[in-house]
Amino acid sequence: MQSYGTHLLVAQVSEWPAVRELSVELEPFASLYIVTNEFAMRREDWLFGSIKHLDAEQVENCVGEWFKKVSHGSPQIRKQRGMLVSLPCC
Repeated sequence: MQSYGTHLLVAQVSEWPAVRELSVELEPFASLYIVTNEFAMRREDWLFGSIKHLDAEQVENCVGEWFKKVSHGSPQIRKQRGMLVSLPCC
């Protein structure tokens, strides 16, 4: 019986190291996109909705998580693209 670990459809399976490298390089940008998308989805409710319906703890948790993700990824983005990304100090 033939092993299919190294061959797929009689062709040798490639490693595709460039895909892994690209994934690592794009991760900070994807994370930034996810944060901005999540903010955009909640923005209308937070800014224009009734303050009675806001859960302050949920808002604080969301903003805190987003800040962590963006502050973790911004040095990588700066390094990769030479962009100046600065976060306002709290």
